[in-house]
Amino acid sequence: MDAEQSSHLVVIIDILPKSSLILDDNSVYEKWLNAIVSFCNSHLLLNANNKLTVISTSFDENNIVYPRDKDEKEQAPFPGQYPLFSTVTRVICNQLKLLASRSRQAYDNNEHIQSLQSLMAGAIGIGLLKINKLKSEVDGSRIAIVTACDDGSTSFYSQHMNFMNVFFTAQKMNVVIDACVAIGNHSDQEYMGMSILKQGCDLTGGLYLRISNVSAFLEYLLWTLLPDVETRKKLLLPTQKRVSYKAACFCHRNLIDIGFVCSVCLSIQFVQHVSKTNFKFPLTSLKPKRKPLKK
Repeated sequence: MDAEQSSHLVVIIDILPKSSLILDDNSVYEKWLNAIVSFCNSHLLLNANNKLTVISTSFDENNIVYPRDKDEKEQAPFPGQYPLFSTVTRVICNQLKLLASRSRQAYDNNEHIQSLQSLMAGAIGIGLLKINKLKSEVDGSRIAIVTACDDGSTSFYSQHMNFMNVFFTAQKMNVVIDACVAIGNHSDQEYMGMSILKQGCDLTGGLYLRISNVSAFLEYLLWTLLPDVETRKKLLLPTQKRVSYKAACFCHRNLIDIGFVCSVCLSIQFVQHVSKTNFKFPLTSLKPKRKPLKK
């Protein structure tokens, strides 16, 4: 990696209550959290001019975890530790533990927890705003998404259009989006369809990883997501399988091959009556028009 090239890394951490690691025992969650903190410190270690932004996302709000207010940065570091690393470790750990605790309480108190939707698309939008704000101070920027949610869950498909908007915006801004899905001990679970995050990674030239062994989480982060785009070309990284660009219908949140596009709101629907628009002709009856013969 070129030491002269500075980079801005935006790490988006999903703490949705449905995430398996958020609800798991503390030992597994601590490994997951420590790996994220070490990954963030490693990025700052590569270059003194590197920038870091950490954003947490859940069902109710998105929070900028790091950087925080000045009064929190001025606390004394741990003995023998670089002050910046001490600040990053303390701030990220304290904020994420607090937000994760709130998510667990919401899971216990909300009987409609399965209907809660992720605000991941909004978090990516916030990350793009931070990147645009600091673009003059760095040479490149990228986004790393870390989630423990079922990557085929409807919590992502329900915001299909929002995801597509931020993905195309990132593509236009030359911002690479990487995604790392930690599925814990649920690797044998059958996932529904292809992840919407795969589409975003493919559109922006990023990497998509699905990790079942949380103990190796840090190793995957440092090996695949830490190097910049130019350095990745010289490394032997996991290849991306063929990505399905199926769209999710707005009525049932299911992936479909053929559907109807509403002429009013441009939403994709599987039924024929949406937004007071009648689709009079079924897809099977559409025939190409014949050109009149010239005399």
